[in-house]
Amino acid sequence: MTTPKPKSEIPADLRELLGSLRRRIRLYVLLEGLALLVVWLAVTFWVGLAVDYLPVTFGASEMPREARIVCLVAIYGVSAYIFYRWVLIRLVARMSDTSMAILIERRYPAFHESLLTAVESPVEEDLTEIAFREGMIRQAVTQAVENSRQVKLNEIFNPWPLTRNVTLAVALLISIGAFAVISFDSFQIWGRRLYWLSDEAWPRLAQIEVVGVEVTRPSGASDGTTAADVVEVIPFKNGVATVARGSSPKLLVRAKADAEVVPAYCTIVYETADGARGSVAMQRVGTARSDYQRYIFQRKPLKSILGSISFDLIGYDHRLRNLRIEAVDSPAILTMQVDAAPPQYTNLLPRVSELTSSSDLPVGSQYKLLAKTNKPIVRVEIANLREQTQSEMTLAEPNNQFELEFPPLTDDLSLELTLIDSDGIYSEAPFRVQIAAVADQAPNVNLQLAGIGTAITPQARIPLLGTVGDDYETKDAWLDVQPGDGDITPFAIKPTPQGDVNYVLDLKETTGAPQLVAGDQISLTLKASDLHDLTGGPNIGVSTRYPLDVVTPSKLLSLLEARELGLRRRFEQILQETQQLREEFVRVQLDAKRIATGPSSFSSSDLEGDDAADPVAKLQQAIELQLLRVQRTPQASRKAEDELRGVAAGFEEIRQEIINNRVDTEKRKERLENDVIGPINQIADVRQPELREAIKRLEASLDDPTHSVEAVGDAIAETDEIILAMQQVLDKMLDLETFNELVDQIREIIQLQEELQKDTETEQKRLFRDLFNLESSD
Repeated sequence: MTTPKPKSEIPADLRELLGSLRRRIRLYVLLEGLALLVVWLAVTFWVGLAVDYLPVTFGASEMPREARIVCLVAIYGVSAYIFYRWVLIRLVARMSDTSMAILIERRYPAFHESLLTAVESPVEEDLTEIAFREGMIRQAVTQAVENSRQVKLNEIFNPWPLTRNVTLAVALLISIGAFAVISFDSFQIWGRRLYWLSDEAWPRLAQIEVVGVEVTRPSGASDGTTAADVVEVIPFKNGVATVARGSSPKLLVRAKADAEVVPAYCTIVYETADGARGSVAMQRVGTARSDYQRYIFQRKPLKSILGSISFDLIGYDHRLRNLRIEAVDSPAILTMQVDAAPPQYTNLLPRVSELTSSSDLPVGSQYKLLAKTNKPIVRVEIANLREQTQSEMTLAEPNNQFELEFPPLTDDLSLELTLIDSDGIYSEAPFRVQIAAVADQAPNVNLQLAGIGTAITPQARIPLLGTVGDDYETKDAWLDVQPGDGDITPFAIKPTPQGDVNYVLDLKETTGAPQLVAGDQISLTLKASDLHDLTGGPNIGVSTRYPLDVVTPSKLLSLLEARELGLRRRFEQILQETQQLREEFVRVQLDAKRIATGPSSFSSSDLEGDDAADPVAKLQQAIELQLLRVQRTPQASRKAEDELRGVAAGFEEIRQEIINNRVDTEKRKERLENDVIGPINQIADVRQPELREAIKRLEASLDDPTHSVEAVGDAIAETDEIILAMQQVLDKMLDLETFNELVDQIREIIQLQEELQKDTETEQKRLFRDLFNLESSD
């Protein structure tokens, strides 16, 4: 085997040409890749700036940090790709002499592949098999060397991609440089925001800020005003302002007047708790004052707000984000109880009761108010309406319960309580507390005379009936007796456990009773004290004062006889009315007989009207008149019954006065009771009800003329019995009156005898004095 010959050497000129082309290719690749990388970085600079800043000019916010992180990752990722794809791979790629020769010959065809032949001269492996023509190779090399002198490497490259990239890169760099020169602060801000991920915000042309929300609430003790309501501005804390549910807050915003742009209006972009979204414009208020331009808004969705509202506020290019108006329930008292311990003298146990509009407590009670609220509160403002004072109570920590303690109750309590919760929300309306202070009243004392009149004898027995009652309990009761203008003498009385008083003051037998004579006057007053031990001591209740005149027995009897005469006349009037009732029954009886006969018994003169000639109409009219007459009779019977009881009671009073004044005989008292009072009560209690029963039967029988005649006969019979009984009583009254007249005559004779005796004694004394004087003169 033959040994192959080594590859022939490339001439230095050709090697230099190929090396120069290789270096220029690498420089071209480097410049093109770097320019493309600069273009990418510059474009992302401007695009990111536009995306980050342009929304700001419309009131939106800058890109959030998360978006900028994504952008920065994309920038660095694409930059790495560009550097790898357009720079690194192309720079490290192997560029052989053959490739370089092909590039040159493609641009310069005059080489006729001589350059490629010179670069790729073959190695002879078997000189015996393949003829090697060394002359031809030399000729090709010589031709390549000669042609290489005409090669211009710049013409091999396409300048447009490089020029384009470099031009774009330079232009973009110039624009960035100009931006940095013109607005270096903005340049720095964007650089920090994009590459350092700073949260520094872009400066705004307009500057707005939220002042707060204006609400109207009830005035409290800390407001120092007498007005019922006050206007309060609630600031936003951490972007949240809390208002009462149902209120209509007014949003207050202001813009700096010295900013580059003062917004013509501000926009609220909101979302309610129920998902409703929208935007509304705020009203501009007047012109800028105190370096600020003000804006207000109080329409929907802030009208009668029921739920929370989240919103952004936009003023030209300034946007305040994540603001919220939180609507919460106003604090309110759910229950209020009164824990009271009444004064000891009342003997009432301590109690806890619900506060109502009619709550009351005894004066002197120890008490406190126990309240439960719908939410935790931190302060209670107390307005005392009666004393016109203001105070407040601050709780140690927010709580749903609180207590208000007071000194002992001395007067009516009238308070208004205003609650404030931890959000500064006031109760919608003050809670009214009304507790009436019930002063201990004097005992209620009633007194009346029983069986005694306003005139008494010196030996009278005075029965007293009455009642004694107190709010809680009485202590003592007594009867004050005062003769004329003399000293008052108290007589202790012990009422029953129910408070009833039944006491007899016997002027003859009661120890300590005043000694009276005819012509004197005595007054009686019942009094009682209670257990009240506060200021002022026990309360004393006083009954009506009863003045009584002291008269002789004869004078008293004459007064009673005058009253008897009045009762007799009243009785006679009742008797007359009963007789008229009988006449009414007689007319009813006559008409009943005619009705039983039929229409033929009525003449035209009996009736009036258009139907006077009609017998049937006459009969019907008579029946109606009959019914009307019968229906009026029970009322007359009841009237007579009531008046008879009144007459009987009057005679009983006379009888009791005779007994209690110790006058007249037992005979007279028995005649009053047996001949007058008893029979009158018998008529009222028995006869009159029996008459009404007969009237009922009569009324029920009117539909049957035959039976009605019998029924009206029964009623007449009952009436006759009543008239007869009353006439007998009247006769007894007249007998009694005659008896009384005889007694009066005897009383007058006795009185004349007594007067004659007194005159005789007086005359005897005068004659005796005259005789004594005559003897002395002798």
